[in-house]
Amino acid sequence: MEKFIDKKLRQVFEDFQREAKRAGGLCECKGLTYEGGKLPKYSSPLVQQHYMLRFFPAYLAEYYLMYKNMLRQEFLAEILKVLSIGCGCGIDFWGLYFALKDSGKNPGKLINYTGVDIIAWQYQDNLGVEKVWFFNQDITQWTKMDERDYNVIVLPKSIGEFSESAFEKVCNIFINTKFSEEKICGLCSLMDKGKESDADRFLKIAKIMQDRHGFTCLDKLDQYWTVTKEKGIRGLCSNFVYPDDILEKVKSSLNECPTFSKNEEPCKDNCGHLNRSPILKTSFINYNMLRFQR
Repeated sequence: MEKFIDKKLRQVFEDFQREAKRAGGLCECKGLTYEGGKLPKYSSPLVQQHYMLRFFPAYLAEYYLMYKNMLRQEFLAEILKVLSIGCGCGIDFWGLYFALKDSGKNPGKLINYTGVDIIAWQYQDNLGVEKVWFFNQDITQWTKMDERDYNVIVLPKSIGEFSESAFEKVCNIFINTKFSEEKICGLCSLMDKGKESDADRFLKIAKIMQDRHGFTCLDKLDQYWTVTKEKGIRGLCSNFVYPDDILEKVKSSLNECPTFSKNEEPCKDNCGHLNRSPILKTSFINYNMLRFQR
């Protein structure tokens, strides 16, 4: 995983530099703050690249830990049939891949992964696993899930990004799906800002699984996994290493802005939003894992 992070970051940073020159500035990236509940412009290649540089390694570590936790439960059959709602570039798939690999298992034989996202994300990578599909679709247009036999359903940092009406449509998908599996694991990664409302939404989905489909939840509905004492991510995930040279460049992203380089000063007061450190500590780790059985 360490080599994968290093290689992917270097690829993304090179692309980020080229795209910044092509665009002539980094103004689009200043909205990557999540302040006031606003969502970034994910459709922008620059925003996607800046997102990857700031969040991808940390989120990979979180999903890796989340899936390691799931595997330790020994709850599901070996073949993991995953539906990822709001998958982005598929970071949660990478987390599952490395969790299986580090558990001594063959990801290529055990993963059947479907990722859905309304945005066409760059950098999707199946890591050589054959049964991986990414669909650029608006899942709220679905009436039910495309398959009945998913046994892992994951919302990776996405559940809070749906509007109220869109989330109701997601709930209707769960209502209308006739699940064929007797054991299903639901996973939901919660945003640090708004994690309580994210958890409430996941609770609503959990109640649909119980009330509409006859599942019993084996876990406490009102609890989620978090790290009570903040520490460096590597203290929990030894393979998390953010390369020092890329780290310093990301922390001073404004220097990559052609307008700033030309004028030697920012064009707006909020240009400082660009100079933010990638996530390196565990305070953002918040996820819910619920096992459903009938």
